[in-house]
Amino acid sequence: MELELCGWAARFAAERCWSPDQKIKELGHGKILLAFAASSESEVVSWTLWMGEEAKLRKPLRLRKKMIATIENMARQYAS
Repeated sequence: MELELCGWAARFAAERCWSPDQKIKELGHGKILLAFAASSESEVVSWTLWMGEEAKLRKPLRLRKKMIATIENMARQYAS
C-alpha cells in the first residue's frame, strides 16, 4: 500500500509503526509517502477515510478504485 499524507495525518502516521517493512519518504511541504504491507484492505479503506482530505491512497490501483467508488456512494447518500 502507498498513502500520501499531509498535515496532522502525516504527523500521526510518522510516529507509528504500521508494518515491519514500512517506508516513509518526505515529499516536502509537510507531506509524506507511507508505504507498507497490510493484511486487511478494509482496514486500509477505513483508515484512509478516517483521515479525510489529509490522506490519498496511491497504490494499489484496485484498492484506489474501491476508495473512489466508496467516496462517490457516500457523496450520493449525503446529497439526498
